[in-house]
Amino acid sequence: MSAADRRPLQPARGQLRREQTLAGPNLLAAVLLAGYLAGLVALVLAVVLPVEAVREWPGLLSGYGDPTAWWPSLAQSLLAIGAYLVIWLPRRGQRRGYSLIATSTLVATILVLGMVSYWGCTAGRSPFWTPLVWTISLSFGNAEQPFGTRNLPGCPAQIPQAIQVAELFAKSIVALAATGVVAAVFRAQVDRIRIRLAPALVVVSGLEEASVALLRRARGDLQFGETLAVLTDNDADPLVSTARSIRARAVTVNFDRPAELRSLLTSGGRFKIRTLYLIAADASLNAQRAELVSAIAAAARPPSSRLPPRLVLRIDDPWQAEYWRRTNSYRVAQPAEGADGTTTWISDALSIYEVTASMILTRMEQLGWDRLVVIGQSPLALALCAELAQRNREQAVLDTARAVPLTTGPGSLHREVVLMGATAATLYEQHRLRQERFGNSAQLATLRVLGQLPTAENLADALRGSAQPVVILTERPADVSAQFGTSLAARFPAWTIFDPKPGHEGLSPEPAMERLYPYGLTLEPSDRVAIDSWERAARIVHELYLLKFATPPDPKQQAHVSWDRLSPFLRGSNIRLVTNTLASAERLGRTWGAAAGESEEDLDFSPEEVEQLARLEHESWMRYYLDSGWRQAAVRDDSRRRHTALLPWEELDDKNRSRARDNVMDTVAILRGLGYRSRPVRTTPVQPDSSLRWRAVRRVGEVTAEQVEQAWTWRNGNGEVLRASPGDWRLSDGKGGIWSVAPAVFETSYEHVDGQRWRRTGVVQARPAIDGEVVASMEGAETARAGDWVIRGTKGEHYVITQEHYAANYESVDAG
Repeated sequence: MSAADRRPLQPARGQLRREQTLAGPNLLAAVLLAGYLAGLVALVLAVVLPVEAVREWPGLLSGYGDPTAWWPSLAQSLLAIGAYLVIWLPRRGQRRGYSLIATSTLVATILVLGMVSYWGCTAGRSPFWTPLVWTISLSFGNAEQPFGTRNLPGCPAQIPQAIQVAELFAKSIVALAATGVVAAVFRAQVDRIRIRLAPALVVVSGLEEASVALLRRARGDLQFGETLAVLTDNDADPLVSTARSIRARAVTVNFDRPAELRSLLTSGGRFKIRTLYLIAADASLNAQRAELVSAIAAAARPPSSRLPPRLVLRIDDPWQAEYWRRTNSYRVAQPAEGADGTTTWISDALSIYEVTASMILTRMEQLGWDRLVVIGQSPLALALCAELAQRNREQAVLDTARAVPLTTGPGSLHREVVLMGATAATLYEQHRLRQERFGNSAQLATLRVLGQLPTAENLADALRGSAQPVVILTERPADVSAQFGTSLAARFPAWTIFDPKPGHEGLSPEPAMERLYPYGLTLEPSDRVAIDSWERAARIVHELYLLKFATPPDPKQQAHVSWDRLSPFLRGSNIRLVTNTLASAERLGRTWGAAAGESEEDLDFSPEEVEQLARLEHESWMRYYLDSGWRQAAVRDDSRRRHTALLPWEELDDKNRSRARDNVMDTVAILRGLGYRSRPVRTTPVQPDSSLRWRAVRRVGEVTAEQVEQAWTWRNGNGEVLRASPGDWRLSDGKGGIWSVAPAVFETSYEHVDGQRWRRTGVVQARPAIDGEVVASMEGAETARAGDWVIRGTKGEHYVITQEHYAANYESVDAG
């Protein structure tokens, strides 16, 4: 394959936007630097040229040769400061030594001006070292002043303007250095004060090497008034300096002291977080901290933002991530006693395997493909299958509005996928179970499962006839060399190959050879991928709107542009529509975590529910617009922020009511098409012939309980380690079983007998578990085994118990 055939990728859309954004500042910086250099030249010439020649300089230029003029020093200072700010401000999130470059430039200026000014004044001393020493002494206030005292040819009779500028710059460097030292010493205290004073926060906790890229993305996405705060429990963490280098505020906190955390995250009793990233590699630790912050939010007034705060929790296992995402999509922090509101969260899971899978598939779309071979059974392989299925669903949703569906054309995502290897059948079974667990099809278009070993010959047979073949190695095949990907690229140069490399982060922008792309796991989404699932769904909502109502687009309509060009206000409105639909369904007693075995009738909304959804949507839309400065008017005028429908639901006409119903049900249909199905939460037993459905059961028996103020761990019946938070209750059944219960759950589920004895009370929901499913409990992720049961408590909490524990401690409501 020739070099001409290996066409380089086009620059990413985000990269092009950055280059266009920097064009203006770059031009202004060039003008300022040119003015600075011109002034520097004038200062030098004013020293070396005869005084008579300098006096004849026109206008303001003559000031550079006048020792009494005040403005040349000011002009050079302003030009230097202006050039630095224009260069640095647009790039302040990048890890480049702009301060070092600026300091070096000032030092060079001082040396040039000082050496030129002192050169003719040495009077028999060293003509080089003496001016150099005198120039250096400008920084310390004891500089030599030989001017006009020695009557030497070439030595200025008065202190030249050049030496005044050099002395000003020298002392400025000393002052800035001293300020920098003080700031470094007190940086942690300064950061803590800045976080406390910030009106709004984007908080990152659990920073690791793999998540630094995500931190930079979060820094670049900050909105006006937001401060990026990094919370760590290790003051010696070297990544703290990395975070500060990209202008994040980093502080050390003790997560076992809620009062300390509350002082940072609230102001005047109001919760300040707009986005919370919990991205430690330990998913149970992230869940524990999510509950801690949620408790702080519950005790505070809701945020002042128009949108609920977002919670992004890292769970690397793709199955666990998807389960948590669907069962926690919209979480409500119940208000503490005396609080005047509730804080709701838009929640999502972040998986290093899902992000990497999305990154690879996005590159595949750019390069083009018609047949894909996936090798391995790693979590990345499962994430790839899930991402392909999700993109198929997104494409199918958009095809409903296209005159010519892409699924039938050359750009179709419905191409052939081959799972190859000794574990290929197991991989497909895991994918099928994961998809059907949420009521989705596991179909990946044309799919083949080949149990053959992924040798070069077997791969050639699997890809024979493909015009754009792609191979993804998700792990190194057994009994092959570390150069397997390289040898494949050399033997089959037309194949696009993605090859995992230990220690490599992200995906190489260019192939290492032929069409071989080394990659490593990463948490940094590409420019074309949203960080959370709900912004991704909002993009689909907007694309569908463009296909239905903006073909062709009207340039006068602000909404008739692509998502990347959409204003932040309209982007926020689309995200609001999706998240409010999630929340409204929850308020109606429904859930988005649909389980296998649900019927299609369960997914439908009744006419009464549709009316309530429409009303809630209109109220949310109206509040969003009013908070943004829009007002009611008889005639709509977007330029003046006037709208005709900003009225209470009772005063709204039938046309706008109908539009609200259509909007919310279109969103429900889109979410359903994307695989997010809402169903009612059952609170009564169902027919026993449906084994996977919830049934009401009564809790029986007694336990020993004590409240523990420290965090601790315990193992469930399947041996998994789970975490208890400070203040949780430690329970024992007297038979060796030990577990934890959150205080809010304990208060409503146990009644005191005597001493440390407590009686189990109340009715909860139970169903048989699916072998291998993952349940996100309050203490961490639990993997169910055959015969286990899943319990849903009175507070909506879920957990897994063994068959033995179920038989001893629960009985059917019918039995009582």
